[in-house]
Amino acid sequence: MAISSVICPFLFFFLFLTPTILSSAPSDGPQTFIIYVSRSHKPALFSSHDDWYSSIIQSLPPSPDHPHSSKLLYTYSKAINGFSAHLTPLQTEILRQYPGILSVIPDRPRHLHTTRTPHFLGLSDSFGIWPNSKYADDVIIGVLDTGIWPERHSFSDSTLSDVPRRFKGICETSKDFPASACNKKIIGARAFYRGYESYMERPIDETDESKSPRDTEGHGTHTASTAAGSLVSNASLFDYARGEARGMAVKARIAVYKICWSPGCFDSDILAAMDQAIADGVDVISLSVGASGYAPQYDQDSIAIGSFGAAQHGVVVSCSAGNSGPGPFTATNIAPWILTVGASTIDREFPADAILGDGRIFGGVSLYAGESLPDFKLHLVYGGDCGDRFCYMGRLEPSKVQGKIVVCDRGGNARVEKGAAVKLAGGLGMILANTDESGEELIADSHLIPATMVGAIAGDKIREYIKLSQYPTATIVFRGTVISPSPPAPKVAAFSSRGPNSLTAEILKPDVIAPGVNILAAWTGSTGPTDLEIDPRRVDFNIISGTSMSCPHVSGLAALLRKAYPDWSPAAIKSALMTTAYNLDNSGENIKDLASGEESTPFIHGAGHVDPNRALNPGLVYDIDVSEYVAFLCSIGYDVKRISVFVREPVSSDICTRALATPGNLNYPSFSVVFNSNNDVVKYKRVVKNVGSSVDAVYEVKVNAPPNVAVNVWPSKLAFSAEKKALAYEITFSSVGLDGLGVSPQQSGSIEWSDGVHLVRSPIAVRGIQGSVSSIPRNNDDALAEWLRRVPAKYMGFPRESSNLSGVVPFSEMTTYLLAIHVESSKHVWLIPPRWPYYKLNSDGARKRSSLAGAGGLISGATGRWHGGFCMNIGSCSVTIAEFWDLYQALVLAWQVGIRLLVVEIDSFCVTQLLNRKRFNATLSLANDILGLLFRDWQVAVHHIYHKVNFAADFMASHALTLPLGLHHFATSTMGVET
Repeated sequence: MAISSVICPFLFFFLFLTPTILSSAPSDGPQTFIIYVSRSHKPALFSSHDDWYSSIIQSLPPSPDHPHSSKLLYTYSKAINGFSAHLTPLQTEILRQYPGILSVIPDRPRHLHTTRTPHFLGLSDSFGIWPNSKYADDVIIGVLDTGIWPERHSFSDSTLSDVPRRFKGICETSKDFPASACNKKIIGARAFYRGYESYMERPIDETDESKSPRDTEGHGTHTASTAAGSLVSNASLFDYARGEARGMAVKARIAVYKICWSPGCFDSDILAAMDQAIADGVDVISLSVGASGYAPQYDQDSIAIGSFGAAQHGVVVSCSAGNSGPGPFTATNIAPWILTVGASTIDREFPADAILGDGRIFGGVSLYAGESLPDFKLHLVYGGDCGDRFCYMGRLEPSKVQGKIVVCDRGGNARVEKGAAVKLAGGLGMILANTDESGEELIADSHLIPATMVGAIAGDKIREYIKLSQYPTATIVFRGTVISPSPPAPKVAAFSSRGPNSLTAEILKPDVIAPGVNILAAWTGSTGPTDLEIDPRRVDFNIISGTSMSCPHVSGLAALLRKAYPDWSPAAIKSALMTTAYNLDNSGENIKDLASGEESTPFIHGAGHVDPNRALNPGLVYDIDVSEYVAFLCSIGYDVKRISVFVREPVSSDICTRALATPGNLNYPSFSVVFNSNNDVVKYKRVVKNVGSSVDAVYEVKVNAPPNVAVNVWPSKLAFSAEKKALAYEITFSSVGLDGLGVSPQQSGSIEWSDGVHLVRSPIAVRGIQGSVSSIPRNNDDALAEWLRRVPAKYMGFPRESSNLSGVVPFSEMTTYLLAIHVESSKHVWLIPPRWPYYKLNSDGARKRSSLAGAGGLISGATGRWHGGFCMNIGSCSVTIAEFWDLYQALVLAWQVGIRLLVVEIDSFCVTQLLNRKRFNATLSLANDILGLLFRDWQVAVHHIYHKVNFAADFMASHALTLPLGLHHFATSTMGVET
C-alpha cells in the first residue's frame, strides 16, 4: 500500500495510540495468548487434542473480575501444535506450569507491508517458464491478506479445468460472499477474526468491515491478482498503464485466507490461517504482512514459526521484506526458511513535469486523471510558509494557499492526503517533494488534485526558487504512460527494507528483489484507489507500491517452479530464484539504490532481481532439509525448549550434537561474512545438487572477491556423475589489511559456478562487528550527521545470542570518561554509572515550542563511557507520544550496539507505570514495536527517575528541536554533554 517516509506514523500514532493508552485494561485484565504444546503429552483419556485443549482451558481458575476470560479461540495442528485463548495474566502463569506446555506468547498484530511486469520479467507465451510450467496449472497459492473482491475479471475461471481433487478447503459463504464468489480460480475462501475480536473485546462492526472473505480494503485483491490473476485485456487505471493484465502464475488456483482487519493482522489469526492453508493442501503461501519495526526473535515471530511448519510440509512461504527502508537492519520476515522479497522499479513510468516560471522543468510522476490546471502558470508557494511543510489537513492557511500551487514535503501523512489538504485550503495544485530520506524514489499516486511527486534534488531546487523569486510561478503537465529504458530499471525502492540481518548476521537478507513500485492489479469495489474515506472514486484496477506488491510476484514464480519441479523442496525453489537473479539494470550498469543514487549491495537487494526464465534451469541448487534448520537454531544458541516450539515436540537433550559450527554453515545460496577483527578468517561449507540435464556436468568456479577480502574456494572444480549428484565445497574468507573495516557498507562480491551452459551465482556480503573508529567525525554535528548518512552500518554490530557481554564491542573506543550536562554555567548534574555488567540508558521526550516535540537519549557504561546517543525531531505530537517515541528509539539504539543487560531510566511516571504494571497493551504500530523490543532475548529494567537528575537526556530531547526533522545518531558526545 502507500509507502511513507520515516516520519509518516506520527499522526497515525497520535490519533490511535493515545486513546488506547488511556483505556488500557487493568493489570489483571485478559488478553489473547498463543500456547505452543507438545502433542505427545496428550493424556490417553482424551479422544483428540482439541478435547484436551478445551479441558485445559476449563481447568483454569476463573477470574472474579472477568468471569468470561477463559475462552478458546483456535486450535492448531499443522503450522504449530497448540491453541490460542483469551486469558488473564494469572491464568497464563498457571498454564505455563502444565505438563506439555512449551511456550506461551502474547498475541500481537502485524501490518500490511500488472500489465507491464510479465514483459519486464521476460515472461512469454512462446518460450521459457510459462509454457514449460503450463502456467502453474493446478498449483494452489494460499494468499493470506485482507480478502478478495471475487467479481473482478482477474478471477475469471473460463480457461481453467476442474478444482484439483487434492484441495481440502472450503468456501465460507455469507450474505455478502455467496457461494458463487468461489469458482475454479478462487477455489477456497475463509476469514479468521477471533484474535481480532478477542483484542477488541467485541464482535466486528459489520457496518465498517465485512466479516466474510470479501476484501473491503483492496490490498488482498491486488496481491492475489498479481500472483495468479487471469488474463484481462485493456486493463488500466484512469487510462494509465493500459494493456493486458495477468498474474505471474495465470493458471494457478487461489485459496483466500482473510487475516487482516482495520487495526492490523493478529498473530493468532495468522497462525490459524497458515495452519488451515497447510491442511487444505496449498503449495505456496503468499504473505505480504510482517512486523512494523525490527524483526522479532524467531521463536517470538508467528510468521517464522508458522513458516517452519509449512516447510515441514513442503510448502513454499514467500514474504515481503517490509517498507521501513532505507535504514539498515530494517528487513523483517528474515528466518532462513522464508523467501524474503524486497521491492524494485520497472521500466514503466507515469511522468508529470513541474515547470517553473523561469523555464526549468523537473520530472515527476503522477496518476492524476481530473481536470487540468489553467493554461497559464500559477503562483507557487511552499507549505512551510503557509502553515505546515507536510500539508496536514487543516493546517494550511487558506489566505496563503488560495488559487496557488503548493509545494509539500513528503512524510508525516499520506501522500494523497496532502493534496486533499491543499484542495481544502483552496489550493489548485501540489508539487510533492521528496526529502533526503526518500532520495530520488518516485511513487505515482492517483491524486485528488493536479499533483506530481519530484525527487529530493528537484525538491531542493524548487524550494530555493520559491525563496529567491519575488513572484514564483509554476504549472504541472501530465504525460500519461511511458515505457522507456531511461531512466534505467530495475532500481531498489528507497522504502524497501534491507539488511544487514538484525537477528543472524551470517544469513543474508532480503533474498531477492522483484517489481514493487507502481504496480497495476485488481482492486476492491469497496474503497477508492487512494484508500481514503474522502475519495469517492471506484476502480477495477489500481496502481500501488510496496514490498507487498513484490512478494506476490515471487509467490507466483514459486508456483511456476513448483509445477515444473513438483519434487523440489521449498529450499531448492528458493535457491533456483536466488542463484539465477541478476544484478545489472537494462543499461548494463549495476543496479542502483533509489535512496542514495549509488550502487546497491547484497545487503539491500540480496541475490539480485528475479529472472524467472533462468530460474527454470538453474543447473545447481542449494538444498536444505528441515533438520538442518534445527541445526541452525542450535548454532544461534537456542536451547531445547525454544527449538521445541518449531519442531512441535519436546526434543531430546542431544538434539544439538549436530549443530552447525556457525550459522553461516547453513547451506544457504548466499554468503554473509562477519569479521570480528582486521585479520579474521571465516570458513563456510556448502553442498550443491546437480539438477541440470547433464548428469556428467563439470562446474568451475570464478571468484569476484570483495575489496580487501581474500576468497578461496576448494575444490575449484566440481565433477558430477550419476553416482555423485551432490558435491560439497569449502569457501574461506580472509580479511586483508582491513583498517577501518565497515566504513563502507558496500563490501560485496560473488562466486560463480559455471559448466558452460549454466551460471550459478552466489552473492558475498562482508561487514565487520568492530574496527577502527578513527574516521568518525568528532566535535562537528553536521559532519557527523553526513558521515552517518553515508555510513549507516559503520558502528552497528549484532553479536549472536550466545555471545556474552565481554565480547560486545563498545559503540566507540574513546577514552573512559564521566558524563555531565551543563544546566547553568556554574552547575553540573552528573549521571551515576550503572553497576557492571549493566549499561544505562537515559532518555526523555520534550515539547518545548508550539506543538513540536523531540526525543533524545544516551547510553553509558559502568565506567561512565558514552556508548551512543540520539536525537529525534518528531514534529507535531503530544508529550505522551514523544515519550513513547523516545523509549522506542532508545531501545533500538541499545539493541543495535550489542547491549543485552540494560537499565532504562525515564522521568515519565506514566510510561514507567504502564510498563511495569503490564498495562502497556496498545497494539498499533509504535506500541507493538516497543513490546517486540522488550520481548527480545535480553534483560531490560525500566526505572522512573526525577526530571532533575535526567537533564542529560532532557538536553538531548531539547537539542532535537534544533535539528532537521527525523532521527540523528551521535557516536560521540554532543555539544552540551561533556567529559
